[in-house]
Amino acid sequence: MGTNINAKKNFITEIHDQYTEINCRENPQLLHLKYQQIIRQNQEEYKTLIENLPLIFARVNTKSQHIYINPVIFKDTGISSQEFIGKTFREAGMPHNFCVLWEASFSYAFSTGKEALFESDFINQQGEHYYYQCRIIPEYNQEDIIKSALYTLINITDHKKLEAKLYRQHQEFQALIENTPDIISRIDKTMRITFINSSITQLTGIPAKEYINKTLYELTDCDTNTLNLWKINVQQVFITKKPNVFEYEYPGLTGIRYFHARIVPEFGIDGSVERALCTSRDITTYTNLTTEIARLDRLNLVGEMAASIGHEVRNPMTTVRGFLQMMSLKKENIKNNVFFNIMIDELDRANSIISEFLSLAKDKSVHLKETSLNNIINALMPLMQANAIVDNKIIHHDLSPIPNLQLDEKEIRQLILNLVNNGLDAMKSGGTISIQTFTYDNTVALAVQDEGHGIPKDIMKKIGTPFFTTKEKGTGLGLAVCYSIANRHNATIQPITSPHGTTFYILFPIKNKDVVRYLPPVANV
Repeated sequence: MGTNINAKKNFITEIHDQYTEINCRENPQLLHLKYQQIIRQNQEEYKTLIENLPLIFARVNTKSQHIYINPVIFKDTGISSQEFIGKTFREAGMPHNFCVLWEASFSYAFSTGKEALFESDFINQQGEHYYYQCRIIPEYNQEDIIKSALYTLINITDHKKLEAKLYRQHQEFQALIENTPDIISRIDKTMRITFINSSITQLTGIPAKEYINKTLYELTDCDTNTLNLWKINVQQVFITKKPNVFEYEYPGLTGIRYFHARIVPEFGIDGSVERALCTSRDITTYTNLTTEIARLDRLNLVGEMAASIGHEVRNPMTTVRGFLQMMSLKKENIKNNVFFNIMIDELDRANSIISEFLSLAKDKSVHLKETSLNNIINALMPLMQANAIVDNKIIHHDLSPIPNLQLDEKEIRQLILNLVNNGLDAMKSGGTISIQTFTYDNTVALAVQDEGHGIPKDIMKKIGTPFFTTKEKGTGLGLAVCYSIANRHNATIQPITSPHGTTFYILFPIKNKDVVRYLPPVANV
């Protein structure tokens, strides 16, 4: 029953539609009215759509005068759409620079018949800055002649602001990366360097751009041991997917530098390690300071031991020496004088070692007074030259004008003699010791340079350590005493070595910072 009713309704509807269509065919005027109604309905729908679009939509004639523009224009410009009708942008009072760009774009679209796509900015009467993505589309009539053009303006102000913010952040990040003292690099799976900052140039002297797109295997100008260490640690990060931390040393332009390195994996979407971000921080100052503190601790320990037992040991030694001298004078012992002399010499040597021990004492009193370092050196020259002549060696001195310093003359004499004697021992016959003084960067520098074969790298690290010596009959206290004396004068010792010789720089601080600055002589090391 229900099926019959539905069928009846469908039949009536079809009959009505067919009747209407037949009626319209028989009555063209009725059909025309129907089409007009459909067109008006569509126009209303399109108008509602266009006027509520979030973008500015408009039509201009070939004179660039507005035929239509939607109301959105008022939101950005403060000018109603009605005020634009029949006017160009310039006639509507838009800014000159804005008008110049649009006039050129309209001219291009009308003359070429091609779309124009560009960006434009605009500052309204309230001083608000807007950016637009603009598009002009020529419109043709039935004779294929351009009669008008549609244009759209999409507000991209937020996008531009975000773009500018990202650019500023990129610039700030780039400035931070390029000016940080740390060496920062990025390495991909093939061990290729995709980025490295300019800090590498300060270490190696090679421009950063010459490292880009090279693998670690292609860096032939770099230290081999360092490269091998980096290869192992980078590969480990790619395999384990975990950060890696290690320390290394590098023979840079200014000598051996120590670094703390950290490698962090950078993951791709699939969870694999695509790149390794690497940082190397120069810890040379920290390393040297740590070494210096450890060395001073050892010096202080030895000094304290010497101060506590030195006198107790010296007293019985003095007694033994006296009895040996007295016994050597007896007639029955004359034949054994050689042995007595050897024993006395050995006691004297032991006594001198104890004296050196006492020089290491941390709390040893110093008698500082304003003294000329140059005068101390000049007074020692005859003694030092006499020692050098015996071994057919030369001592040369070049003393620049320097201010007086607060010095303990006896200790400074000992320091200079120790350094000069070490230099003489390091050279073959015919070698020259150069002693120089100069003022540089608020310090007075004393330089003692020899022409030996330099100090090996492994030994250089132990310089100044008590009891460490490379001499067959050395005590290992000469340089330790020098470091202790320098420490009591708030001075520092900086050795620089090469296969052509070694120079010890002793740097004394100057309290008066207005002192004249003298450049140091060039050391041949």
